Amino acid sequence: MTILLSITAQSQGLTTDVRSDENIYLNALKEYCNSPEISATAINVQFDSTVMWYDWPKKINNVNINYLDGSSEILKQIKANKGSIILVKIVPLQYKKEKFFVNVIPFLATAKGKNIDMVNGGVLSVIFNYNDEIKGFVFSENKWSGT
Repeated sequence: MTILLSITAQSQGLTTDVRSDENIYLNALKEYCNSPEISATAINVQFDSTVMWYDWPKKINNVNINYLDGSSEILKQIKANKGSIILVKIVPLQYKKEKFFVNVIPFLATAKGKNIDMVNGGVLSVIFNYNDEIKGFVFSENKWSGT
């Protein structure tokens, strides 16, 4: 029984499969929501099916999440919130200097007519290591920059 539990624990790693509950993008959003730098009780996330799926949680660590799919939904949300919102974007997995990372970027989004203007509010880089033994990614650390 102990051996079986040990094998099960080692066989799980994070993946890039957006339909998995154990994917790196959802893990990155959880890191963002759990970050002490985030004081908001609600955030808007730009939906992107290359990094997320339709059944992602609507709440993480007491932060309500509103997924906005397309510019019309973003514009509607901006207008409903006195002309601006914080819009969070999750950037696909990148590799640089022997590190795998996913950037989570909060933008201040405003609208002029049907145009959306976005100002970068910094970036949370969520860093992962690839573990060949478990054939998956393992969370390493996160770093804020540009804030």
